[in-house]
Amino acid sequence: MPYILADRRKKYNPIIKLLLKEFNFLESGDLVWGDLNYVISVVIKELADQPLSYKRINAIVGVLECVKQEFYRKIASPYEDLKCDENGNI
Repeated sequence: MPYILADRRKKYNPIIKLLLKEFNFLESGDLVWGDLNYVISVVIKELADQPLSYKRINAIVGVLECVKQEFYRKIASPYEDLKCDENGNI
């Protein structure tokens, strides 16, 4: 669940903003999806290596799945509803 306490968000938000600023400078402002993949992959790999175990792998896979589902629920699904309203249902 990405809904962490505001105090904990304050710790990460400056780092996230800096990273997003760097992404915005790639290829004339177009995010290079491979760069995003790389950043996420490195963070996940570093977390997995301390120490590697089934429990840690399972937790990381669970986090990634929840991130995917939350993105779909909050971003993709409302966008699809908007486009359905604009263009009609199938």
